[in-house]
Amino acid sequence: MGSDGAFGDGYGSSRSVRTEKPRTSVRGVVTLESTNLPGLVAWGLFSGLLLMVAGGILLSREVARPLQAVLEGMQALQEGKGAVRVSTVAWDELADLTSGFNSLAQALEVERQRNLELYRNTVRTLAAAIDARDPYTRGHSQRVGAYAQLIALRLGWDSEKAYQLYITGLLHDKIGVPEAVLKKTSRLSAKERQLIESHPLIGYEIVRQSRALTAHLAGIRHHHERLDGSGYPDGLCGEAIPPEARILAVADIWDALTSHRPYRPALEPSEVYPRLLQESLDPAAVQALGALWQEGALEALFAEAQRETRQPVGPLRSGADSCRPSMLETE
Repeated sequence: MGSDGAFGDGYGSSRSVRTEKPRTSVRGVVTLESTNLPGLVAWGLFSGLLLMVAGGILLSREVARPLQAVLEGMQALQEGKGAVRVSTVAWDELADLTSGFNSLAQALEVERQRNLELYRNTVRTLAAAIDARDPYTRGHSQRVGAYAQLIALRLGWDSEKAYQLYITGLLHDKIGVPEAVLKKTSRLSAKERQLIESHPLIGYEIVRQSRALTAHLAGIRHHHERLDGSGYPDGLCGEAIPPEARILAVADIWDALTSHRPYRPALEPSEVYPRLLQESLDPAAVQALGALWQEGALEALFAEAQRETRQPVGPLRSGADSCRPSMLETE
């Protein structure tokens, strides 16, 4: 007992320091008397504010993205680009917006294609009417456009730009030249030669009345220019001659020499290509044509020229023999 009392007396002070346990209510719910309630409330408000800001940023991005896509699509339509569409979204209001834009873009694309086809058919009709005046040049403009398009593609032009050059080829030739001059088999007078050399300017003045044909003006005006400045109507030299005109010059001479004319029979491609290499023409365009010929890519057009142009009749023009007619006489 004494020892027990000593034990109790010796540690009496330590018994007075007790650790409080959380109180438990009747239902077993633990309550913390020492909890910092204001701090928890402040932390909760701060966390909620952060979540609201983050959610707002994400929401604004989700809203802005389809709107930005619509704006970019409108800009593309304004620039004349076809097949413009934007991705739809799940939200009803924005989905209606993007769906409406896509419907509008599709309708505009259909109308653009319709107008483009009308434009192409009109140009083809005009070219056919020009070529029909002379049986020796029937189909000439069509073939020159096709040759020029093939050369341009060979040189790395994109398909749309090469097709525009094809249209230029349809419009390039001898608008405003009297039929009597075109069909003449004897020597041209100085005045008749002047009429022949004026056709690029006449064609240029006619075509420039249409804003839709502006892209073709350079080729129409300058397809008879030569790198050494000996061509017409402006006597341009070298790089001053527009690229489309340099290509058209090669295509024009190639078809002229491989077709029948009133003053000479058609020449074989094997005769024509070396001649082109000797002329003051764009060497890259001539080489591209030569490569196409060697590959057999021009056979159909050559056969068409033989079929649609007739054998020459009447005397040869003075200054142009059957072996080597001048370039001016052949175009």
